[in-house]
Amino acid sequence: TEPEMIIKTARMAITVDQVRETVEHIESRLSERSGYLQRSSVHTENATLVARVPAQELESFRAIIREFGEVTRDESGARDVTGSIQDIETRLRSARVTEERLMRLAAEETDNVGQLLSVEREMMRVRTEIENLEAQSSSLRDRVSFSTLTIELRERQPEPVAATVSERLGRAAERGIEAFGALLLGLGELIASKGLSFLFLMLLAYGLIRGAMWWGGRIRRRSRRPRPLPRAVRAETE
Repeated sequence: TEPEMIIKTARMAITVDQVRETVEHIESRLSERSGYLQRSSVHTENATLVARVPAQELESFRAIIREFGEVTRDESGARDVTGSIQDIETRLRSARVTEERLMRLAAEETDNVGQLLSVEREMMRVRTEIENLEAQSSSLRDRVSFSTLTIELRERQPEPVAATVSERLGRAAERGIEAFGALLLGLGELIASKGLSFLFLMLLAYGLIRGAMWWGGRIRRRSRRPRPLPRAVRAETE
């Protein structure tokens, strides 16, 4: 009985101190276990590696990867393809038997050209089917023998330094200047679009508002002054 055929896959995400240095260590450890990198994409602060690891070495290799930094993702899966491989092998044996029978038939039909051409076309079809089935079987067996491990690396970012009081005040002043500049720019665009008459109306409205505020303030100040005593009361007090 053929043993179970299991395809194992895993995906890990690690936060490390140095991405490129970690990639070099992973490649070295992978080579020690007869594995190889199927695909890699390495950048300054991140990298993605697709490693092929002998199935029996997958778990031990994952344990090594965990030592390189902080694990933020660690997933694994398995798929039983025993039935699929057995089905492919059965179809492959049948196709090979058909091919042998057609080859014998082609050798016998040397006189009938039409029949010979028909047999040859069928032989080509069967040969194509055999090659496809062989490729499927080989691919599945390779994925069973070598597990696929996808590794995502992210470089650890330095902790942000707290801003001093002077720095915060400076940034607040910069924001205030930017806001004031934006206000002036907006007013300029509004005046340019409305013309001088609009500017005159704006100034007139501003003057009326300021005048009303001044008059109101004067009335309030006068209302707070003590009223003079009536003349009769003043005479009594004197």
